[in-house]
Amino acid sequence: MDAWLGALFLSALPVAVAPAGLMGLDEQSMARLVSIVERVEPRSIVCGQRSRKSIRDGARPEVSEITITPEDLRNGLRASGFRMPKGDREETAYLQLTSGSTGAPRAVMVSHRAAIQNVLALDDAIGSPLPGSAQESIDTIISWLPQHHDMGLIGCLCYSFICGYELVMLPPQAFLARPRLWLEHLGRAGRTMAGSPSFAYQHCTDRLKDGEIEQLDLAGWQAAMIGAEMVRTEVVEGFVDRFEGCGFRRGTFRPCYGLAEASLVVTMDRFGEGSRTRPAPAGSGAEFGLSEIVSSGAPVMETEVRTTAPDARVLADGEVGEIRIKGEGLFNGYYNQPEATARCFQDGWLRSGDLGFLFEGELYVTGRLKDLLIIHGQNLMPHELERVAKSFGGGPSTHRTGAFSIARGAEGEEIVLVSEVAERDPEALAAIERAVRVGVGRTFSLAVADVLLVPPGTIPVTTSGKIRRRQLRESYLEGRLRRMDRG
Repeated sequence: MDAWLGALFLSALPVAVAPAGLMGLDEQSMARLVSIVERVEPRSIVCGQRSRKSIRDGARPEVSEITITPEDLRNGLRASGFRMPKGDREETAYLQLTSGSTGAPRAVMVSHRAAIQNVLALDDAIGSPLPGSAQESIDTIISWLPQHHDMGLIGCLCYSFICGYELVMLPPQAFLARPRLWLEHLGRAGRTMAGSPSFAYQHCTDRLKDGEIEQLDLAGWQAAMIGAEMVRTEVVEGFVDRFEGCGFRRGTFRPCYGLAEASLVVTMDRFGEGSRTRPAPAGSGAEFGLSEIVSSGAPVMETEVRTTAPDARVLADGEVGEIRIKGEGLFNGYYNQPEATARCFQDGWLRSGDLGFLFEGELYVTGRLKDLLIIHGQNLMPHELERVAKSFGGGPSTHRTGAFSIARGAEGEEIVLVSEVAERDPEALAAIERAVRVGVGRTFSLAVADVLLVPPGTIPVTTSGKIRRRQLRESYLEGRLRRMDRG
């Protein structure tokens, strides 16, 4: 992170990328890194010794030659009369990768103006139900979120140094292994706040034992932002039921909605009453198994939100349509992708690709127009899952693979993979299924809910050969897909 801030001060364009695993970069991670390098054309890749060795051993020369470590930077420093550049507030400050760490993500150009405005809007929204402002009620941010995620970068790091909060950062791996550490720090640091995707709260609910919970004191936790994936009442209520005995209050939960193209936050709950819901409009919640939709709050300051029909007609309250956004926190466009940038905007409004409805000034998110999957706060493109599944699961014997997500109660969305295979032998089919699960799990650090091996010709496609993922998902949910290993 020192390198990221240093690049920012030098008016360079830093971009945070997901780090390598404990054993360095595997083949899939290396491919993603190369695709990012091709997209953003960096002058240097700054990483640890293990990652540099992996890159120099496995990457192309043009990638390995620009790889350096923080030690290399320190050893090469020379005294100079450094002056903080004044810069233009509209200039791009840094690049934020979309789609998590997968595939060839787009690089969102965030300006100084947008980042600062979004942080101030976040602070204003958090302080709404608190006595006085957020800064009068809260001292410390406790975060385990990785810095390549916009929620960790803007919502924690930039938020802390722009608004003056103390920041305690835990390694993401430490939280995943021992979620109790996060809650212990939230209890010990006095007046605190923290934000996380929904899965993190469910992780705490599932992993902590009753005896561990009894030792916590969460009375000082003032604001618990919850977003980055669809907010479910089961997650909120489950967490409250388990932790209210140690001082956690229902109103501490603050549902929100945002995306990298808006720097981070677009809407946030301003009432401080926990999750509030409305019945899902006809046909809107079926995709994710929702009968009640959680409010994601009202637009933050200097931000407007509307929902529109496919013809861009503005919809009335309660009508589901595409969520469109206008405001000071919007990005400058996609780096080196003017055509993609142009497609994102219509009459000055950002097309989010998400679906929802407005009611009495608040946004209720119901689904997505785009194929993007959001699993445990991580953005994944289906074609990347499909490519990895095919590479691990049978190679030439695999004809076509389709990926989609399904709702699993409080667990949120989970991955399902359907692969057409020519194989018929039961033992070989079982081996393919195991290989797909292990390969996808290792590549994306996520479990697969189900792997179906089906006969060739099962997966529906368009006339141009593109997979009809929504139709495939419907067939799966209705039980109309025949598994090869089950006759």
